[in-house]
Amino acid sequence: MGQAAPTADGDASRLNHFSAMKIVSTAQMRSLERTAIAAGTTEPALMQEAGLGIASILMREFPDADDFVFFCGKGHNGGDGIVAARSIEQHGRKATCFSPYALNEPDVWPFDRYWRPSARAVLVDALLGMGARTTLSPELRVVTEGFLQAWYNPVVALDIPSGVDADTGDVSEGAVFASMTICCGFPKQGLFSEGAIPHVGRIAVAALSLPSDAVQSVDNGMEFLLPAEARSLLRPRLWNAHKGMCGHLHIVAGSIGKVGAAILCARSALSVGAGLVTLYVPETIYPAVAAAQPEVMVIPVSAPEEALRTIPPHTVCVVGPGMGTHEEAGHALEEFLADTTRVVVLDADAITLLAQNRNFGHLLNENILLTPHPGEMRRLYQGRDIPRLDAVHDFVGRYPSALVLKGAYTLVAQQGLPVSINSTGNPGMAVGGMGDALAGMCGAHCAQGYSVYDSARLSVYLHGLAADIAVRQACSIETLLPSDMLHHMAAAFQELRTAWY
Repeated sequence: MGQAAPTADGDASRLNHFSAMKIVSTAQMRSLERTAIAAGTTEPALMQEAGLGIASILMREFPDADDFVFFCGKGHNGGDGIVAARSIEQHGRKATCFSPYALNEPDVWPFDRYWRPSARAVLVDALLGMGARTTLSPELRVVTEGFLQAWYNPVVALDIPSGVDADTGDVSEGAVFASMTICCGFPKQGLFSEGAIPHVGRIAVAALSLPSDAVQSVDNGMEFLLPAEARSLLRPRLWNAHKGMCGHLHIVAGSIGKVGAAILCARSALSVGAGLVTLYVPETIYPAVAAAQPEVMVIPVSAPEEALRTIPPHTVCVVGPGMGTHEEAGHALEEFLADTTRVVVLDADAITLLAQNRNFGHLLNENILLTPHPGEMRRLYQGRDIPRLDAVHDFVGRYPSALVLKGAYTLVAQQGLPVSINSTGNPGMAVGGMGDALAGMCGAHCAQGYSVYDSARLSVYLHGLAADIAVRQACSIETLLPSDMLHHMAAAFQELRTAWY
């Protein structure tokens, strides 16, 4: 199966196609549907549109599937599945519907007639929609636990995996494990909680024709970053460009045992267009680093604190990948951050050093971007384990700096701006070095003149897209390495820019 980036299917004139995809609650989605019906659309028409969009995505994402097996419930979710199955059949491909309920639909089989699927079948969870709030009934758990676990056949959930709460992300016993969720209209907010994400898989969106003024009035302070918005961030490069116009990034990184962190950070900065990269590394690892990437200017220093006290003001810097966390480096970092003329990306060991100062808030300003993984985020909160969305909202409410909280559906945030949830990436990225590469990309975009918030959004999107292309073309999720991701960065730019040329 291809690892394509999520898309909103259908005609560009459809009214929920904004550059930043909304994320909605159940109440908001129902209100949008009621508004559409009041404006002249019928409920069956919305179901037909949803079903056709679902069918289109399924056929595109699974071109080699020999059967689409739908498990249909009693409500609208089951109706969407039946419409999608009929559309697939009309396109000359096989689709079969089963239900644990008596639906009185001529082309829906009772579940006791269900057979084991072939190895190339796709199983579709159309049992429960966004309105389901109760725990799964025994008859549904027979289906969800016995068949819809995505271990052998791909499982696709419609709108929300059955057993997952669309608003809170709470997960019931026996909930479906999907490899993809196709959302109707907009993604639902519960999909992005820690507990829900393992059940959700990749997200695609089937568009609905909804009144634009009603859509524009919806604001949860969150967006789902899809290709249109990411493409709008990407600047063209002028024909008379030279290296001095493309940004100079300074990087403080690396130590014995963590040579790769410095190399990956610098290499990734070059891969997204930095004109110049100066990398400060300890003298002990200088020969290995200098030989690894001839395009980088490598400066040997006695320790990270020497580099931090050497880099001039009015520069763009990445500090932290593999740098080490000894006390003197922490003092130097505090002095370094006191100069607010610099744009600084703090990653890895720099975040750990920052967290050791319980009163670090005065060191943060709007020109700083932090890129923690969940463990580093806990360090910033003195070991407290806070739900990821709550932690992000709290952090940007307290501090002016931008934040990237890494993980599945990486979050990017800054005060006064939407929390941007990234749509690209795959589980193969769970390997050491990916974060070092992302830090270099963020720094390179800052050096090219992007704001810290936009640098983060664009870098996170391209980082995930390059990894998706690598898995699609050359790797598996088990074998993907940061170097593979960087090798496919050119293809990621090409894919993102397609509509421009």
